[in-house]
Amino acid sequence: MTSRQHTVIATVLVIIGLYVMRLTSAEIQPSPEGLIAVGGEHIVLFDEWKVSSTAPLTTWASAVGVLVFGATPLAARWFAIICVLVTLVITYLVARRSLNFQNSILAIVVVGTSIPFITYGRQATDVVPFVACNMLAVWAVVKLRDTLSSSTRLGVAALLVLGLAGSALSSPITAVLYGGSPVDSRGPLEVPLLLVEASPFLAGALLWCVVMTYRREYIPTWLQPDVLVLTVWFLAGLVILAVVPTRSSLTVAYIIVPATILALRATEQFRESRRMGLIIAFYGVVSMASLWFVLSGLLHLPPTQMLLFLVAAAGCGVGLAGVLIMRSQKRRATMAVVLFRPVIFGAIGLAALGSVLVVMKGSPTVITGGRAVASALHEDTLAVHSFTYLYHAQRDADAFNGQLAWYTNGWMTGWRPGYRYVLKAMPQNTVDEYVVRSVRGASWIVYYHPNVTADEQKLVRRLLIDQYSAHVETPHYTLYRNR
Repeated sequence: MTSRQHTVIATVLVIIGLYVMRLTSAEIQPSPEGLIAVGGEHIVLFDEWKVSSTAPLTTWASAVGVLVFGATPLAARWFAIICVLVTLVITYLVARRSLNFQNSILAIVVVGTSIPFITYGRQATDVVPFVACNMLAVWAVVKLRDTLSSSTRLGVAALLVLGLAGSALSSPITAVLYGGSPVDSRGPLEVPLLLVEASPFLAGALLWCVVMTYRREYIPTWLQPDVLVLTVWFLAGLVILAVVPTRSSLTVAYIIVPATILALRATEQFRESRRMGLIIAFYGVVSMASLWFVLSGLLHLPPTQMLLFLVAAAGCGVGLAGVLIMRSQKRRATMAVVLFRPVIFGAIGLAALGSVLVVMKGSPTVITGGRAVASALHEDTLAVHSFTYLYHAQRDADAFNGQLAWYTNGWMTGWRPGYRYVLKAMPQNTVDEYVVRSVRGASWIVYYHPNVTADEQKLVRRLLIDQYSAHVETPHYTLYRNR
């Protein structure tokens, strides 16, 4: 092997090591992971491989995991790790066709350490399998244009079929429609901000899209099929995410790979064409994105404080840009070279730091407590195999909590005779006092309250406290026990 091949392998292994770390200690998530994990367990228990989901691939993989590893988190997540590995390798192979070696390595790092990938690449979801299969198909299509022997061409064609089949079996329809937050959460800037919060370096891909509108020489042609396909993928993804009912870091994960390669290509093209203004603009955009990433993703400051910081930073940025513009062409060229490492490597390093924090401390979006509640129910309901599930309904699918269903081992799925539960729904983010009073008399009440204010949770407690005690309290669940 050459030294470059060693570098690629070492980079991939280090990132995969980060994904494997604490993989089985994190709780199964309610949706979509819990639904997929429970679906896989159902396949094994009842030998029913026909899945009603539009994306059965991950559910089938989860079933295989249950057969091999038993009903454990590893059974649900092993396939995600394999797909991350495939994505990273194919990302390098595709990037290497249009980027230099250094930037191809950076492509692996940016994709692997982006917050959505480190979050959902360690869960059973349809996102990473779809991206992995898509990238496999893209690489195969581009590779078939090369001069190949008959046997090699046949193998690449087989990989193309495999990639297309995998993409079809891991269709993103469900995640795009039901995997995020309401569309009015942050207005028209929602998708760009989600992309920046994934990795600040990806702001460069947005700038590249803007530059293409008035610099036609940057528009890819049929002579660059890989870049052309990635451009269509990225732009189509932006449009789709802008109009779908829900958006989140889960759905934005679908466009991270093309955004990464296009942003790195922008750096190469701007530097090769010696357009100092575009290079400095790129640095400015990535620097502002890095600041936003630190404030929102690392420090988790409220929006008001973030806005003040950004206004001040924008003022400083405009002043610095003015100073640079006033300097000579030679000085601007020097600055473009000098700032490359601190700005670009700094932005990528911030995302890497964020990914390490996600692994060690957990993502702020992670739901916890289902395992503790289920354990308490199993230990303390030897005589009464019943509980009431009190929750806030945003949509009909919220009636089934995949996390609780997984950890109650067939209780909520109806697989255990004599075990039952009662559903009681309240409006989203508000407490319906009539509904809370109607559950009085139940032996156990599992109150599921993510994204519910502390005041609303206290109201529920106040309505139940004279008859119930809080047996288990977690950030997202409270288990009430009838005295």
